[in-house]
Amino acid sequence: MLESVLIQNFKGFKNTFIGPFRQVNLLIGGQNVGKTTVLETIYGAATINPQMAGQVFRPQEGHDNDRFNLSYGNPEYFTAVKFENSVGVVFSEMSMRPEQMPVRVFGGLGFGAGDALGIKGWHTESPFAGVRGCTTVPVHLPSQFDFVSLFGKVILQRKKKDLIALLKRVEPRLEGLDAIAPDGEQRIYVELEGATQALPVGQLGHGFNRLVHLFSALLVSDSRLALIDEIENGIHYSALPTVFEGVKAVAADRQVQSVVTTHSWDCLRAACEVFEDMPDMFQVIRLERQGDDVKAVCIDGERMLRLMAEEREVR
Repeated sequence: MLESVLIQNFKGFKNTFIGPFRQVNLLIGGQNVGKTTVLETIYGAATINPQMAGQVFRPQEGHDNDRFNLSYGNPEYFTAVKFENSVGVVFSEMSMRPEQMPVRVFGGLGFGAGDALGIKGWHTESPFAGVRGCTTVPVHLPSQFDFVSLFGKVILQRKKKDLIALLKRVEPRLEGLDAIAPDGEQRIYVELEGATQALPVGQLGHGFNRLVHLFSALLVSDSRLALIDEIENGIHYSALPTVFEGVKAVAADRQVQSVVTTHSWDCLRAACEVFEDMPDMFQVIRLERQGDDVKAVCIDGERMLRLMAEEREVR
């Protein structure tokens, strides 16, 4: 599992340590405090193309990617993402060397496009050992074409039964899924017990759509780490428990660790309700702006449940 993250001199972070992480981690905090940046940091240190992290979570927000590239060019930028007995590192030539790290660093490669910025450093040659990469879920759902293409990969890899089993944890009436084009436009349809005909997956709500996308991405990549940005985006508050039931299902059934961002009180409440019977699996990480730096406060599941019961404001 992902254990900790250290961010130095990147975007709004001067010297921030976050950890230890649990199986399901909900990142909260004020506007522009750096929640998505934490996801970018983890993704950047876990892949061989860290410069792509600025395009993964907010692909429709070009200015955000520009800010990422400017910060990525900081000559004092340093990131260490620790996973069990290994660590993924992205750092500049002015930062700590790999041999100075207290744990082993995987591989040394150039940064590709990052070389144009004058950056030289090391990072993971391959995804975290044992994680087999990380799955990212951006703010916006993919296009219908990309959604169907992803579902097609699930079928090609013969993992549709696994997908249905996960989804049935959330929607017990589910009997099957298929991608068909009855009106000439291909989309995913679901078969529900008692229904006279299959329904477009969109009719089950945005929350269920997000779960189909999340589960499909996890199954196709066989990942053990999911990075989910603004999990509540476009979802009615009443559907949030559905989404967290899904996150809980992949955590319990497939040992998938999740790092999720939100700024919604309803989202916090839904997560606490879903993990009430398994508080050790869950925690909230609150990011707080302190002067020119960011501080991370970890609130374990049991304490979070007490705070919510007292209706204490924790965002």
